[in-house]
Amino acid sequence: MKTPSLTPYRLTYRIGFAPYEAKYDELWGWMILQFQYFPQMNGRVELTPLMRIFYRSVLFEIGSTFKGEWFCKSWHIFRKAGGK
Repeated sequence: MKTPSLTPYRLTYRIGFAPYEAKYDELWGWMILQFQYFPQMNGRVELTPLMRIFYRSVLFEIGSTFKGEWFCKSWHIFRKAGGK
């Protein structure tokens, strides 16, 4: 008999594209489709269309599953002093 794992996990896959190219100091957008599989939650599957926006070293993502659950994430990418 297999012992169930006590650590929850999920599998996440993403595919996306940028409809245009942008330079570092320009606004850049991506369209992304995220697939998530939760094997320990009765095989729950979620599809989430996302919009990713870059500007310089700030990244922001927002989207919603087809069930109406919202996803929002942002972060700042730090670089070494003098880096390009």
